[in-house]
Amino acid sequence: MLRTDQLVRRAAFLVLAALIALLPLGGCSVLKAAPIGPVTLRFAYRPGQVEMQPLLDAYMRDNPGIVVEAVELSDSTRPSLNRDLQEGKIDIVRDYRGSLYFQVRAGTFEPLDGMVEGGDWGKFRDDYFAGAWDGLKVDGVLYGVPAGLEMYVAYANLDAFESAFVEPPPVDWTLDDLVLYASQENQPEGTPGQAAGVVYGFGTYYLSVDPVILVYLRGGDLLDSYENPTTAYLNTTEALEAVTFYTDLVTRYHLSPRPALVGAYFRSGGMPYACAQGYCALWFGMFSQRGGGTNVYGTIDNWDFNWKMLPLPRGAQTISLGDVDGYYIASNSDNKQQALKLVRYLADQWEASGVRFPVRKSHAADVRYINKVGRQTAEIGSLAAENLVILPQLYGRPGGFILGSFFNAIFRIIESHEDPQAALDSAQEEITARLLGWQSEEED
Repeated sequence: MLRTDQLVRRAAFLVLAALIALLPLGGCSVLKAAPIGPVTLRFAYRPGQVEMQPLLDAYMRDNPGIVVEAVELSDSTRPSLNRDLQEGKIDIVRDYRGSLYFQVRAGTFEPLDGMVEGGDWGKFRDDYFAGAWDGLKVDGVLYGVPAGLEMYVAYANLDAFESAFVEPPPVDWTLDDLVLYASQENQPEGTPGQAAGVVYGFGTYYLSVDPVILVYLRGGDLLDSYENPTTAYLNTTEALEAVTFYTDLVTRYHLSPRPALVGAYFRSGGMPYACAQGYCALWFGMFSQRGGGTNVYGTIDNWDFNWKMLPLPRGAQTISLGDVDGYYIASNSDNKQQALKLVRYLADQWEASGVRFPVRKSHAADVRYINKVGRQTAEIGSLAAENLVILPQLYGRPGGFILGSFFNAIFRIIESHEDPQAALDSAQEEITARLLGWQSEEED
């Protein structure tokens, strides 16, 4: 059987990363040896996300007294980054905020309040998209300078729509349009990979961020606080509407395969693999995935079909959910001021956003960026960024358990035909009891 408590709990922690579209902070290995100079800055970043070396080279040419040594982040050697930060061997980290909370608790990132508000920084702070700076705060304290935005958008497989002689959805589409267009494309009969023409109208899986997105689109939320939660909102009217809509996509309209079939057809690759292989007409994905993305095996799946980016469909509100990565100054660095000057330089370079969307409005409107990604993609990105909700991080024990209970409820509705309200009420009771237990432990 696909469903076990262990599977759901484990998958819940994976989706914590998906909610912010992200991987945890990785370890490091030196990419490029640098000559000895008066000041050497060691800059850690993920080269697959951004071509940083040309920018670092340009900075060194303009600042001959500074040597910037590039350091590669990787997931397999995570402990080495933590060790290097503790020992003062890293000056700057550019990465996702997946481990920001834990690095802050370890004391390895420098608080930036008072360092990036006034002076030269103050001249362009209002050029950033709303929420970018707040997304890099922990307990109200700023620890990072925004570097790039990741946003959930929708994708349409244009080849699938063309084969069905159907126009893809317009930019101003709604949740009702999602059902309409996906139904017109839906050709689920047969086994993917063995029968030609298999297309799912909407590629989704219950252990994904998709149900959470729908809760937000309906105007709901999951928790009262994401750092210190006391109340969950899993059985509200908004949550019920979202979950009913989501489960209907699978059970009523048959626009996506049931969970057991996802495993049988696509194994560990799941629905992301199905979408990348052209088996889905519509799906939700991250802005950075356009045309391809990293699969579960760590390799890139290039989409062998024409595609179109769309904003998320409108529900009770027009929003996009997403995340922001940042530049962090190591608290044990001996060159904090020089490191901050380098970050200030990078903040002016639209190229530094890499595969993500620029954090500054002027960069998003820069003709060079528009020419790079294409006008339509740039416009969709700007629309999403203007309506972006930076997803708060689900820290510690509550995060995994709450998502696990939420996904368990959705699974029971799909596979056991449980009443949606009853399933969500049960999940709410379970989470409420756990939250009270954790609060009692902390008080003791």
